[in-house]
Amino acid sequence: ISATRRILADPVVLAVQASSQVVRRCMDAVFETCGLAPTTDFELAAAMSCLTALLTLLAYYALAGKEHRRDRRQLRLDLARVEAEMRHLQELIDADEIEGLKTGPKGREIRIFVEGAFDVMHYGHANAFRQARALGTYLVAGVNSSESVEQCKGAPPIMTDEERLAVVSACKWVDEVIPRTPYVMTPEYLDWVIKTYRIDFVVHGDDPCLDADGNDVYALVKQRGMYRTVPRTEGVSTTEIVGRMLTMSRAHHMIPQQTPSNRSRAASREDVTEATSPKQFSTAVEKISEAGAAAAALSPYGPYRMSRFITTSRMLRLFSFPSPKKITPGMKVVYLHGGWDMFHAGHVSILKAARNLGDYVLVGVLNDGIVNHYRGGSHPVLNLNERVLGVLSCKYVNDVILDPPYQITKEMIAALNISVVVTGTVSEGLDNLGGGEAFRMAREAGILRVIDSASEVSIGGVLSRIRANAELLEAKVSKKMVAEAEHFKEKHGLDSYDTGRT
Repeated sequence: ISATRRILADPVVLAVQASSQVVRRCMDAVFETCGLAPTTDFELAAAMSCLTALLTLLAYYALAGKEHRRDRRQLRLDLARVEAEMRHLQELIDADEIEGLKTGPKGREIRIFVEGAFDVMHYGHANAFRQARALGTYLVAGVNSSESVEQCKGAPPIMTDEERLAVVSACKWVDEVIPRTPYVMTPEYLDWVIKTYRIDFVVHGDDPCLDADGNDVYALVKQRGMYRTVPRTEGVSTTEIVGRMLTMSRAHHMIPQQTPSNRSRAASREDVTEATSPKQFSTAVEKISEAGAAAAALSPYGPYRMSRFITTSRMLRLFSFPSPKKITPGMKVVYLHGGWDMFHAGHVSILKAARNLGDYVLVGVLNDGIVNHYRGGSHPVLNLNERVLGVLSCKYVNDVILDPPYQITKEMIAALNISVVVTGTVSEGLDNLGGGEAFRMAREAGILRVIDSASEVSIGGVLSRIRANAELLEAKVSKKMVAEAEHFKEKHGLDSYDTGRT
């Protein structure tokens, strides 16, 4: 055994001694060049230790490094797969809103039919589509003709057939649209719809739906056992929103009169539009926010219009379904911002155009104070949360930024990997968007695109229609609000229900 050890050990000892001599000669040469004393035994030992450690690391890297890199890559892939599965499971949980979900045979497509006027399309309609879609696998939406709506309700819709079709078609939960459906379905028409579109269930909100004579609009569907209901989104309806527009006034925002103590903090429209430098612009916008904060301190309702709709994080998450993808360096991100009040066909047209410019459409929804500053009066009709839900429901939108900076900065462009900034030819009163200071950085970077809005519909135009038919609409709204109040009184077992109208 001892002889064997000597045979194995002698070559190793000789190799170490030889390498030590080589190292000593190298170190002596370096020291001599630097005018230093020859290498000592301690310095040689230290150098040999460092060399041994370095050679060990190199050997490890050569033998095991590549294997470990493969392991790390596999771990990253496994992690990405688990995250995707978790997102999918969360989406299934979010979609599973109603008892008795998907009652058909396994693997069979379940086709849902929902119909309505969908006038002045809002997030309550979108939520009805979302819930109806969760009852099956394919949603067909019928949009009532203006003639049939006027015949049954006593007044035509505010929006035209084409405008309502455009917004309903753009909803991400709607798979197909049937234009010009009748407000009251006859047996013949119902047979045609069921046969042509292979409908399994007809869905409506849980509130009564009666025609002009007080008859149940869905009586025939109920007789066939094909009727299902979804909970109505409380706090919003076309009637309620039209009521807001009929009574719009500066008082809705609860902004206090200026006093000597807060007058210096307020900013006028000219302060912003006439700013000659980024600093002046930012200061003016800051003052607007400060004025809003001052109003909030003086009013129990804050500076913005009161809403009976209660926004929860869960509702925002449901409207974000499916979960937005993470922005990656390879994506071509298209960004556009605005008020997005009363989400309408004009908004749909520019978002559709933006989708064709890149891979990922990111939309900024400006806060109520900024929108009110530029549009005046009691704008916006819908508050920030309500407007965000409207934008999130659009199939051309990937994600939304709540209350983004009004002035797009280079830091924002870099952080969000923005490749294209879009604005339309219809600005709806929000500054000179193509040439204004808000887009200066995007313009200088060469990424600003001013595109044809392709639709003349605007919030101002909608309000003009409301004002032109104010007398007729006022009577209709007052009557409908009473009916809605009665429905929610009965649903919640309340003695009274405040509609928010005086």
